[in-house]
Amino acid sequence: MVIGIVVSAIGLGFLVGGAVGGAIEQTRSNADPEAEGRTPGSLTFLADDVTYRVSVEDEEAGSDPSLISANVACTVTRADASTVEFGGGMQMFSETTGNIASVGSFDAIEGETTISCTASDNDVRFFVDAETTLQRLGTIALIGGFVVSSIGTMLILLGVFTRKKPRAITSG
Repeated sequence: MVIGIVVSAIGLGFLVGGAVGGAIEQTRSNADPEAEGRTPGSLTFLADDVTYRVSVEDEEAGSDPSLISANVACTVTRADASTVEFGGGMQMFSETTGNIASVGSFDAIEGETTISCTASDNDVRFFVDAETTLQRLGTIALIGGFVVSSIGTMLILLGVFTRKKPRAITSG
C-alpha cells in the first residue's frame, strides 16, 4: 500500500509538471503566434519542416474553449500541395489553458502553407505556432502522469483489499 502511495505521488507530480509546462507554452504561443486568422477563413505562412499546432481563442468570458474547439474543422494545404484535415472534435483530447484550446496539429513541409478553418460559431480567432519541445514533453508528462497515478491507485486498492487480517488471540 505504501508503494502505491509513492507511485501515485510520482504520477501526480508528472500531471502537475505537464499541466504547468503546457500552460506556459500555450500562453506564449497565443501571445506570439506564427500566423493567425478568423473563421471562416484562411491564413498563409512560410512553414519550416516541423510540427505545428492550431489553436482557438475563446473571446467570450465564461465560455469553455474546448467546446469551441470541438466545433472547428481545418484543412491544411502544405507546400507540396498535399492536404491534411483535422478538427477539434476529432482529437483524443483538447489541451486547454485559460481561454485557449487546441484544435489539432500537423507535420509541415518547408514552404508556403495555408490553413483554412471553419467553425459552427463562425467568428472564432484561430492561430498556428510551431510545437515546442516543452509542449511535447508536457503532453507526454500528462499522459504518463495519468498512467502512473492509475497504477498507484490500483496498488493502493490491492494493498487495502489483500491485507491480512490479524487473528484474534484466544486463551485456552
